[in-house]
Amino acid sequence: MKIINILFWFLSVVFAQLPIPKTPFGISYGNTVNPKVIFEVFLDLHCPDSKEAFKISQYLLTNLPDKSIQIKYHFYPLPYHPYAFPATALAFAIAKEYPNQLLTYVNNTFNHLAEFYDIPHKSFQQVIDQIVDIGVESGLERSFLAASIQEPINTNTAKQAWKYGANRGVYATPQFYVNGVYVTDENVPASVWFDLLNKLVSSSSVPVYVKKPTLSVQI
Repeated sequence: MKIINILFWFLSVVFAQLPIPKTPFGISYGNTVNPKVIFEVFLDLHCPDSKEAFKISQYLLTNLPDKSIQIKYHFYPLPYHPYAFPATALAFAIAKEYPNQLLTYVNNTFNHLAEFYDIPHKSFQQVIDQIVDIGVESGLERSFLAASIQEPINTNTAKQAWKYGANRGVYATPQFYVNGVYVTDENVPASVWFDLLNKLVSSSSVPVYVKKPTLSVQI
């Protein structure tokens, strides 16, 4: 029954039209006013590779000397990580009501990944309670978390975020974009991203292309 419900949800998402949002998709950090460079990463909150990508993005956010770079997160729950969807719905609730706690929640969620890999013996509600526990660990009130995780406005936001990623052709996580251009789905070392983004910011002309796997940029 769980598999049927999950399949039904994904089919309804795929065949529903993506509405035009009031504001752009994604949750941004760094320079959110007038960035020279926008670094986007699509993450599944129950994906081990996304965990590494999140670490890389946080390193960049903290250590890039130029403050004209925006880092934008897109949450993209994959169908084979079924409990990533309620975790994502809760992330959007936190982003709306307690934005300063969101990155703590995301980091703690990744730290608890192993708990969600093999849980066939647990009920859906037990897993929901686990996700809520992570929110409590992140400094949030249990009452808010329990009320928000399955609230329609938050689950709908998670659905729209998934449709947005599918609309852009996202097929796995993580996936990285720079200034709207797809770059890679591999966890490139932070030092390589560091050099690339610094080159883009320091250039007075428009980059022509970004090339894999060295991620060199032609100016």
